[in-house]
Amino acid sequence: MPRNPTRQPSYDRSRASTLITLQHNSGFVHAVNAGIAAARGEFIVLLNNDTVVTPGWLDALVDRAKSDRRVGVVGAKLVYPDGRLQEAGGIVWRDGSAWNYGRYNDPDDPAYTLLADVDYCSGACLLVRADILNTLGGLDTRYVPAYYEDADLAFATRELGFRVVYEPKAVVCHIEGATSGRDIRTGAKRYQEVNQEDFRINGSPAGNPAPSRPCPGSTGQLEDAGRAGPRY
Repeated sequence: MPRNPTRQPSYDRSRASTLITLQHNSGFVHAVNAGIAAARGEFIVLLNNDTVVTPGWLDALVDRAKSDRRVGVVGAKLVYPDGRLQEAGGIVWRDGSAWNYGRYNDPDDPAYTLLADVDYCSGACLLVRADILNTLGGLDTRYVPAYYEDADLAFATRELGFRVVYEPKAVVCHIEGATSGRDIRTGAKRYQEVNQEDFRINGSPAGNPAPSRPCPGSTGQLEDAGRAGPRY
């Protein structure tokens, strides 16, 4: 946890929100864990600062979680600013690498308009049951400062007996790379490959068969998948 976070009311008091200010930039995982520790309620939503939500997104996430007590994590349909699909849930492969299902395709394709159990969903927008996060002690700090904490959360959630699902009615625009950039050689982005190896060794995917869901209208995704990681 970050040291000495301070809590103060936000400017919009009518929404009963709380602004948590950290003394230094501790990275995504520590920042989220500070928020989890301060949160009160049945569900906790993780939402990146480089996202734009659409009407009804939060209701869709909450309604899905409330529809089935076994649902532990709900992820949104992520789209690019140009309207293309970014993710309809994620696939994790045997080597620990990952791929966004449906990437670059039409978000309105019927393949991406159905509720689905998935390997993981991007931490750019996730609803998680608070009791799961409390049981796990928040996001795993092995993945500080960022990357693969969302995949780890999904596998840990299933180990607790809960489902991880993709909710197509919750649509969120995600400006991928706006926070950490796209160059995996520099900054926080370099941890995408570092944490992939840690996840492969210490995470849960090795015991699971690699999914094989071809994405309609796409080419070369299975070949690219071995080089991809969870993308924010």
